[in-house]
Amino acid sequence: MKNKRNRIKLKKVYKEIMIATAIFFMLIECIYILCRYVMVVNRNTEEAETYGESIATNIRLSMEHNISISSVMKSLYLEYEEGFLHDFDKICGRLSEDDNSISGMYFAPEGVIEYAYPEGNKELAIGFDILSDPVQSGQGQLAINTGNVTIAGPLNLVEGGVGIVIRNPVFIENEFIGFAIVVLNYDRFFYNILKDVSSGTYHYKYAVWNESDSNVLTDRYGFLLNCGNTDVDRNVDIRINLPNAVWHLAVEPVKGWNIWGRLIPEFCISLIFLCVVLYLIYLKLRKNTEVLNLIQCDELTGIYTKQVFYHNAKQIIDKNPNSKYTIVVADIENFKMVNNIYGENKGDYVLKYLAGVFRNSIGDGELCGRLGGDQFVFLLQAKYENGPIWMKSVIDEIHNTSPVPGIMVKFGIYQLIDRTLSIAAMTDRALLAVKSIKRNYDKVYEHYDGPVSKKHYRIQMFESNFERAIQNEEFVVWYQPKYDATSERIVGAEALVRWITKDGEFISPGEFIPTFEEDGLIVRLDEYVFRKVCETVRSRMDENKIIYPVSINLSRASLFHEGTVEKYRKIAEDTGVPPEYIPIELTESAALHSVEIKELTQKLKEAGFQLHMDDFGSGLSSLASFNILPFDVVKLDKTLIDFIGDASGDELLKHTISLAHFKKMKVVAEGVETREQLDFLKKFACDVIQGYYFSKPRPYREFVEFIDEYGEGE
Repeated sequence: MKNKRNRIKLKKVYKEIMIATAIFFMLIECIYILCRYVMVVNRNTEEAETYGESIATNIRLSMEHNISISSVMKSLYLEYEEGFLHDFDKICGRLSEDDNSISGMYFAPEGVIEYAYPEGNKELAIGFDILSDPVQSGQGQLAINTGNVTIAGPLNLVEGGVGIVIRNPVFIENEFIGFAIVVLNYDRFFYNILKDVSSGTYHYKYAVWNESDSNVLTDRYGFLLNCGNTDVDRNVDIRINLPNAVWHLAVEPVKGWNIWGRLIPEFCISLIFLCVVLYLIYLKLRKNTEVLNLIQCDELTGIYTKQVFYHNAKQIIDKNPNSKYTIVVADIENFKMVNNIYGENKGDYVLKYLAGVFRNSIGDGELCGRLGGDQFVFLLQAKYENGPIWMKSVIDEIHNTSPVPGIMVKFGIYQLIDRTLSIAAMTDRALLAVKSIKRNYDKVYEHYDGPVSKKHYRIQMFESNFERAIQNEEFVVWYQPKYDATSERIVGAEALVRWITKDGEFISPGEFIPTFEEDGLIVRLDEYVFRKVCETVRSRMDENKIIYPVSINLSRASLFHEGTVEKYRKIAEDTGVPPEYIPIELTESAALHSVEIKELTQKLKEAGFQLHMDDFGSGLSSLASFNILPFDVVKLDKTLIDFIGDASGDELLKHTISLAHFKKMKVVAEGVETREQLDFLKKFACDVIQGYYFSKPRPYREFVEFIDEYGEGE
């Protein structure tokens, strides 16, 4: 009778809600299909935008590269004038040797072409008056009026063919002198951009057009470039900003955007089962109202929020008292850099991508949630308690598929030992573990097992003992010699700080430097090292001993500290050390991404210090750093040296050294460890070598004994 009464009750409820649920079902079905439509369209649009952005980025980079070539021509003329024009063919040959899209390079005094490269262009181009030509005079006059680079095209060229013309106006004391001109072969320019772009799973048609150009050389649809010879829907419109124009890139799937045909079968099938599914959900909701009210996913990533994760994780652990679990926290190293470089929209896209990777990496009975920001949390089964296998697979997946290069994930692990703790407390312990290895690039995970706490106590010890260490001169300066690449004789050294406590404990810079960078004590430590080096150089001078330039690192914090230049200049004056014997090393990343640094580096140069660009190639290196700041020396990071033997790495090093020499900078290669690396660097005229192949860093006493002996031998 009990079952019968239950069935009657269910039928009664069913009758009461039958009409309402029928209407509700249809609304849900319509909403579902609409959401599916929006989702598919958004996904297709996002994929098309990603594909289109790869083309647009290539266009921007290629155009910036060729504009920079015209700027180099302009700079060489302003510096050498007749010398530059005398060697015009030779210089242009070097500038264009790696870019087959450049069809011609010209110099046009007062707008009339007098110098042309290559040889085949001279007969047709020399004598052409740009400012009198009805087609080209407009953009030429615009360049003169604004003083800025202009880009014109496509144009029918006087030397034949169709091209894109980059004109860089040259002025001396506000007087127009002429144009430095780079002409791009229209077909080869776009072919080079598109040849390496893969269409992926879907095939697309694309087009490029100029929003303000009525050029007769565009096709019948008004496009500069049109893949497929057909009109392209402009639903996906990517702007390509050029100095005097705006190009647009449109991307459209070959089959178009209409996806209703794909959704109709899905609509029919889902309509059949929707009523049954919704009714079952209704019954389930009555029994699980409290739980289902908590089921909310993170709005951005679609995985569990922190509170929902805590709730579900506790239920799983409580229901499985004999099973072992592990709480893992994942933290993205330097994620702020992604937002700073690519923008917040791209940063959000990366977070959604990471959430997808994490969600796909866990198995049944395991959970993944977002703690907030760039931190994620997992409940994993005991088979992962040692961590490396699972973490390696996740890291490899991110390395191979990440939409942004260089994403680094760190993990903190708490193995369930005390089940009386709340999930939040367990998560805090895993979070404490991962924070302990921030900026430690040798470790990707850490367990919370006691040593983590010791590490935090050790950090506190570093900070509390800093003053005592300064007073007791526990910070000591070691020196790593630098050698001339040709003669293999010592020509200088780099100062490196070490911490040896009064008890004789050696503390690695990898431990204390990150701590002092975070709390700001690095500014005082930089000054301490600078003063010590000046004092040792002065003592060598007083003893009439051999002295060599000793370069000193300046941290990012010191760069932004008020009065740094004046303080360092005064220390050099007080100790009587000529600034040329104490070059300053600045990391490229610290120097390049700040407008204020340009003024600071200029002051350092005016004070007589030489500037070394340190760690070039260790991160997002930019050729712009060769032009933006007045460096005397560029130091190639060990990560570049390690690529010697790889064809692309060899080519990159060769051109980097060549470009540095072209900009009249010396090149130092650090981290050289083998004879093969030394021979390669010699072959391409690297100036100075630093690394374990010749010498590791030495304490001061060993260093001076070495150079004294070396000096006698020399």
